[in-house]
Amino acid sequence: MRIAILTGIFPPDIGGPATSVPQIVTCLEDEGHSVSVVALAERTDRSRDDSCEVVRVARALPWPRRALAVLRATAALRPDVVLANGLHLESAFLRRIPVVQKIVGDWAWERARNAGQTVVDLDDFENADLPLQAHAVRALRTFATRAAQRVIVPSEYLRNVVTRWGIDRDRVRVVPNAAPPVRDFLRSPSNHALFVGRLVPWKHLEHVIEVLPRFDDLGLDVIGTGPAQALVERVAREFGVDGRVAFLGAMPRHAVLEKMRNASFLVLPSSYEGMPHVVLEAFASRLPVVASDVGGVPELIRDRVTGFLYEFGDRGGLRDGIGAAMDEEVATSVAEAAARFASRLTPALTARATSEVLEDVVRRPTAA
Repeated sequence: MRIAILTGIFPPDIGGPATSVPQIVTCLEDEGHSVSVVALAERTDRSRDDSCEVVRVARALPWPRRALAVLRATAALRPDVVLANGLHLESAFLRRIPVVQKIVGDWAWERARNAGQTVVDLDDFENADLPLQAHAVRALRTFATRAAQRVIVPSEYLRNVVTRWGIDRDRVRVVPNAAPPVRDFLRSPSNHALFVGRLVPWKHLEHVIEVLPRFDDLGLDVIGTGPAQALVERVAREFGVDGRVAFLGAMPRHAVLEKMRNASFLVLPSSYEGMPHVVLEAFASRLPVVASDVGGVPELIRDRVTGFLYEFGDRGGLRDGIGAAMDEEVATSVAEAAARFASRLTPALTARATSEVLEDVVRRPTAA
């Protein structure tokens, strides 16, 4: 097949899609397909590191011009099928080209939360009363998703989310995210917890700050930026632990992996997660994970087996999880089990499952 992948983030940008999309390109090419990429970018010139045909569209363009440029670039590639890893709304306007969307979250809900237009969690968003602008964006999200012939999600939790948008469950396929190769190195943990992710309201990093005084000398390294950073900094000052919290900003993947090598555990106190890739990165780094039991997280973590789960918002449960993760014997056993779990989620298996969905759409573009 000739496959075009649409993505909002691609190297040399950094971020989850910038890691996962090149990986899926390589694996689909290994399956015998011809793959091209249409991506948003700050600069539109070709990168020497591109391993396939990449058409870059200026991210700074106003949306109508940018969308038109994406559509023209995609059509010019003459693909048999499009895999929209992002740019879902743009993909809805493609004509005579079957589209498979990969959905890893609800961008309408994220925009509404970040804009302060709603405070509800994702599970309540679909039926929530919203301001006119957020209501319109939610409707656009549903329109775009319904336009796709198939939808790929990485977890059963997200499959249930998408079906609440009125998408036929038979059109939604679960293809778990691939884990990176398990790293064969000696970890040298310091007495530091690690958080990696966007600093947005639903990550609730302030919960970790609130229990940090219970652990003498435990530090917290924070990788990422976002609108909730000011809140987290304020809570750190209020609890007298600001000297133990290091805000490191955005970092390239190799630097994040080095931090994972030297941390004691990863912490993820969110009220929502679809299928967090950072957990798979931690598994592959043999780094214990303490996480709330929300969204797709329990599909990765079995409590005290592949990680440490606690009920979201339960500060006592969070403290217990951190305490267990700081027990070297328990943490080592859990980290090794998590690494074995990650070793089974290979990129090749993810590519094969993705390829099967794409092939099915090419054969039967209008079938459910």
